[in-house]
Amino acid sequence: MNRRKLLCFMSAIATLAIVGHYTAKPLWAQIRAALVENVDEPGRNPYISQAYFSCSGSRDCVVQFAQVPAGKRLVITNVIGNIFVQPPGVVSLLDLGTGPYTSSMDVPTFAQAGPGFGGMNIFGVDAHILAFGEPGSTPVMEAIGTAPFDTSGFGSSLTISGYLVSLP
Repeated sequence: MNRRKLLCFMSAIATLAIVGHYTAKPLWAQIRAALVENVDEPGRNPYISQAYFSCSGSRDCVVQFAQVPAGKRLVITNVIGNIFVQPPGVVSLLDLGTGPYTSSMDVPTFAQAGPGFGGMNIFGVDAHILAFGEPGSTPVMEAIGTAPFDTSGFGSSLTISGYLVSLP
């Protein structure tokens, strides 16, 4: 009888070992997958570039931002800022260009306040967009107003932000 209990015990252990062998593989595969990093994750390679401009006395103003590094593609996700225009003028066009071979994109503006600082009209920019810049390109914004831009010295500012993605 003692021998029979021993055989049952050994067969139970062998069965557990076989079941454990087949069920443990997915567990190890899941652990290995968790160790892989996404190097192009937006938080790993942030991009932000701010430009101040006045374009005093002009109705057309072109603003340049930081150049896209070699080997990277820029993904622009946001444009924010303030533009000062002489009264009674408005910003009739704000256009984002990301390079010589890409099309431009209109960016919406909104009237923020009537005559404010130095008697200037203030127009705000707060746009969530999706635009791309190729390696070595320089993003530019062109602003066109119905009246000349700031001549009081306050200066307008625009900021573009997003992230960089490595090219293969």
